[in-house]
Amino acid sequence: MGCSSSAHPPTYRSWAAAKERCRNPNCPTWDKYGGRGITFSNAWNDYTSFLADMGERPAGSSIDRIDNNRGYEPGNCRWATRQQQNSNRRNCRIIRWRGREQTLTAWAKELGLLEDTLRSRILFLKWSVDRALSTPARHKRR
Repeated sequence: MGCSSSAHPPTYRSWAAAKERCRNPNCPTWDKYGGRGITFSNAWNDYTSFLADMGERPAGSSIDRIDNNRGYEPGNCRWATRQQQNSNRRNCRIIRWRGREQTLTAWAKELGLLEDTLRSRILFLKWSVDRALSTPARHKRR
């Protein structure tokens, strides 16, 4: 398919690469996509249909599946920044607290906690989510 060719615009390259990783068993990342059942919608076989649905790829973004267990299809894809993509990985831990859901990383940042501290409290110390998120960080004494 030539999805890595830089002769094509960025939006085309994203379309071609997504299609390739879902449909070509020889693609290096096929096992993480087509090999685990992630599909590429027939509605987007034609690049112009994909472009009409998704629009041009904004600078600094790449294609992201909103629901990682579904395929590349209309309504399940967006252009996302690296930070958005990193928060939408299959291995992200989503925590619900006080009526909101965020990744462990986002909670740590919002609350001024180290991510490792929060992860340890929940996974290793087995604290409740409320205790883990509401307990301020202890500062080391000098």
